Amino acid sequence: MALSDVLKSLFEQTSKVNLLGYFCVISLFAFIVFHEFQDRDLWGIPGPIIARYTNAWRAWQAWQYATRPNGITYHEVLHRRYGNVVRAYEPAVDEMINKLDDILGKSAQKQSILNISSWCHYFAYDTIMRVTFGHPIGFLENGRDMYNLIENQARHVAYVRIITQFPKLDYVLKKNPLYLAFKTHKESPFFVFAKSKIKDQLANPESEDATQRTLLSHFLYAKERYPDIVDDTQVRLYCSTNTLAGSLSPSRVLDLICTWLVQNPWAQDRLYEEVRSTRCEFPVPLSATMEMPFLEGVIKESYRLHHGSDIAIERRVPDDGLDLPDGRHLPGHMDAAISSPSMRLNPIYGANPGEYNPERWMRAKGESEEAFYERRAAMDRVDLTFSQGSRACIGKSFTHLELFKVVASLMGQFKFEAVEAPKRFSVPVKIIHRDGNITTHRPTEPTPTSRETLAAPPSSPFETRTNPASLPSPPFLPINGVPNFRDIGGYPLTTNPSSTSVRRNFIFRSAHPGRITQTGISQLKALGVTTRYDLRSPAEIEEIRQKHPGVQAIADIPGIANVAVPVYRDENYSPERHAEKYAEVARGDGTAAFAQAYARILEHGGKAFGVVLRHVRDRADEPFLCHCAIGKDRTGVLVALLLKLAGVRDEVVAREFALTEVGLGEWKAQMVEKLAAMGKKGVAKREEIERMLSAKEEDMLACLRVLEERFWGAEAYVEKYCEMSKPDVAKIKGNLVVEEASVL
Repeated sequence: MALSDVLKSLFEQTSKVNLLGYFCVISLFAFIVFHEFQDRDLWGIPGPIIARYTNAWRAWQAWQYATRPNGITYHEVLHRRYGNVVRAYEPAVDEMINKLDDILGKSAQKQSILNISSWCHYFAYDTIMRVTFGHPIGFLENGRDMYNLIENQARHVAYVRIITQFPKLDYVLKKNPLYLAFKTHKESPFFVFAKSKIKDQLANPESEDATQRTLLSHFLYAKERYPDIVDDTQVRLYCSTNTLAGSLSPSRVLDLICTWLVQNPWAQDRLYEEVRSTRCEFPVPLSATMEMPFLEGVIKESYRLHHGSDIAIERRVPDDGLDLPDGRHLPGHMDAAISSPSMRLNPIYGANPGEYNPERWMRAKGESEEAFYERRAAMDRVDLTFSQGSRACIGKSFTHLELFKVVASLMGQFKFEAVEAPKRFSVPVKIIHRDGNITTHRPTEPTPTSRETLAAPPSSPFETRTNPASLPSPPFLPINGVPNFRDIGGYPLTTNPSSTSVRRNFIFRSAHPGRITQTGISQLKALGVTTRYDLRSPAEIEEIRQKHPGVQAIADIPGIANVAVPVYRDENYSPERHAEKYAEVARGDGTAAFAQAYARILEHGGKAFGVVLRHVRDRADEPFLCHCAIGKDRTGVLVALLLKLAGVRDEVVAREFALTEVGLGEWKAQMVEKLAAMGKKGVAKREEIERMLSAKEEDMLACLRVLEERFWGAEAYVEKYCEMSKPDVAKIKGNLVVEEASVL
């Protein structure tokens, strides 16, 4: 039989659908073979397999990490896995700093709460508008996003971030002929504003003195001198490009700086001392900031970690190819891009390059001047914040002017006190006006404090009559008006129990300090506490505001930052609601019910616990307090996690947990009476309520079994649920342990 007859017979027996399938498979195979042959010079370079054949993968990753979860970009994920004119505008910047100072000063006077993140953006946008057009456009004056510029720019950047990774996608979306055919052109309000300012400028020319001229006046001069290149449309594009490019990155860097400062009050104090040491006026002159090395470190570190250029801009490899430092060769027909964000992880930055450490930019103790300059020069060479060489950002100097001045001016006059845990674009703070005095000393041993107790009878379940003098010390400490306050340190470790123990005077736990007195505040400050972490939910706090007007829902303790880290974002976990939800705790096997409740806390609490663990990792010299409502369940699980990371035996962890029974004192009896009197359907009986409010060793032992069996132990839990690395865990353990004999 002839070959043609065979093929004809085969075709007749094969359906068209099957033929289409064969065609697709063969085409895909040919596509892969072609690309493998074409890119054979890149076989030794690691990376995701699918990215070898299509840019769609990069576009997907850019979209997935567009919001920078946990502060990272997809470039870092890949990197981890595979490896005179400017100073002329200083008076204009001073004008905008004065506006911001006035706003923060009024907030401090009213003791109101404001989102410092938003005001960072408002300041940066109004400042560049003032320099460009001669007038701000009202961000600071109105306290809102004018013309929706911030929102629209963020949306545009999100689109560009994806399209630059897969350019052909743009022709399917915004450059699609069908889309363009039906799109109605509507000029944005901002462009209308820009046109009006250009018109005003032409009608009222400015002074010839260059120090008094706006950027717009320079653009119009360029139009006059080069009319064939610069027309009205080009001037308008210059203005819009300048204002948008000159506001996006500076605003986000300033946001990052303020967010970090809110989370690190010690750094605010250090900047305050540095600014005051220069005895300069406000707004701080740029010349004075040159004598502030810690300020420079904060700003340089924020530049580095901000990684504004997280869009990989490709460049064509030269025709003769490119030899990489490791010996591999890129052929000339390739496009290559440097990942700016992953450059921040370069070991040239020293130990832990992924961490925020301003002191890496400063001269270290014992470091020679020559060694310091050599180290700084090496870091500067790999710093791509403003790019390098002929492609360096022309707005670099103005951004320096703006940020150095505003950060120094704010830190020299105000302190930001956290109201709740910062989130992206949401950093609620209370503004405190500095009085000129500051103390940054933090004693390593607690100063003797008074043991007086409240004479007035308790009027709410958040106050206790328990006499602190009757409690064992250590670990309990007298903080007037705060039940169940104790140090979690002093316990022996499993290894070398006679010579190693958990560090004392570092981590404290308690019930909600809503009834703390002035004496209690003094006692708390004497311990050196800088921060308190509140594990309660917003709904729980609001219930206190509504039902217990005599109790501070969020205790106002000047000088100690309150950081909200709710285990449950929306769920009310107050003792009253707890009684309704867990009435079954004592009906049968109460320990099993507690184990289930603590498993839920572990499942939901990873993000909250992670914030506290980062304090342990990064701020080992700053004592802190953690609490929930009564300092038993959520606080107990967190403390158990910390003690297990340190290496404490289960039996000792359980014994520490059970101290809450004596720590709550009469508070427990008061709450039992209150809950029993509620009379609501589903609320447990008196003996069941007593069991629910109890803190028994067997309950914590059950929790630790859950931690080991379901979550694979404390270290595995922290790595997965708190999103921390093994080096992070090692550093946390190191900061929790001391070479001292136990005292408990």
